Amino acid sequence: MFTPAAFIFVFLGNFAAGTAFGAICDGIFLRQLGPTSVSADQILSYKIQVVNEGACNLEGVQVTDYLPRRTLYREGQPTPSQVPSDRPAPRDHLPVHQVQWMGVHLPPRGGSAVFEVKVLVLSPGKRTITDTACLEHPSSVRICNTIDFWVND
Repeated sequence: MFTPAAFIFVFLGNFAAGTAFGAICDGIFLRQLGPTSVSADQILSYKIQVVNEGACNLEGVQVTDYLPRRTLYREGQPTPSQVPSDRPAPRDHLPVHQVQWMGVHLPPRGGSAVFEVKVLVLSPGKRTITDTACLEHPSSVRICNTIDFWVND
């Protein structure tokens, strides 16, 4: 018969520390920076910043930006992979719904990286569009954040 303490020990023993609860990799932050509004048929430029203020050394991090609806991807810096690996390379006329940066290294206590994305905002105006960005490390952390932009007429 398991006591509650034994159950917790057995349960946690099956996971690498930090995987289930993020205990080891605390201090990971994801921020998005950009204007509060943009006009339809204009380029919207925004940045995604990831910062590791914790004690763990994160290698092989993946940053994914899920582009706002009714936008077309134009550019990313540094150059991202534009589509998931199980799809063929995009053609110029096909919309791309997400961009990814793989193999990002975030050293402990202050390691950071900044990614810039440029999209063309499609009509109509008078609406809000939302960008979602996620940072994921296969064995320790997954966080996401969103930012809203108002589309003017």
